[in-house]
Amino acid sequence: MFSYRYFPGEEQPEGAPELAFVLAESEDHAKALLHGEGLIVDGWQVDVGEVKNPDMHAHVMFIQDAPKRSRMRSAKDLYEEKSIRTSMDPWRFRTFFEGVVDEDRIPEEANTRVELRMLFDPYIDGERCCELYTMWFDGVPFGVGQEAGRGGRDHDAQYVTDVVRYKAAVAYLISLYTVQDDLLPATVIDADTPMRDLTYFYCTDAFGDSEDSSKT
Repeated sequence: MFSYRYFPGEEQPEGAPELAFVLAESEDHAKALLHGEGLIVDGWQVDVGEVKNPDMHAHVMFIQDAPKRSRMRSAKDLYEEKSIRTSMDPWRFRTFFEGVVDEDRIPEEANTRVELRMLFDPYIDGERCCELYTMWFDGVPFGVGQEAGRGGRDHDAQYVTDVVRYKAAVAYLISLYTVQDDLLPATVIDADTPMRDLTYFYCTDAFGDSEDSSKT
């Protein structure tokens, strides 16, 4: 037995059926069940998935009507929207450049050219968010970003409309990196100065036993 999920290729008008889940033995069987519910799904796409419980009887499980939606917008439309706030903090737009730019290597307030403009950020609770923003370089837009869920980790998406400007923004941010020595994750010491901490750690003297045995 299989679960059939029908969905149209384009958005349906408000109130029109757009989604149905069906348990059926075949696609024709699924369509017959939906026709019995008064839903004509000829031409709809179908997604087939196995049902793990074979004892479930064939039936229409769920039909969803299209909700009221705002008009579809282009990236250009979003670039023309008024922002609710802006930020040039690389940490704030780190997800947009994830895996490409290391925001931890950019000194505080060094960036003056790459900007995030927040368009939508309703308060949900102290942990969850749902953000829509645009990205700009030297006052010219090049992308749209989304972050949502727990800490913005449950969903994120990045859309680039100007690849040349995106690459220029990346190159600029990387150019701001501090010198690698400033990020050295170790203590700098003099090679000629004896230090107890070099060999004594975790309540253990690394050479204690060998020196004791050499004296006997």
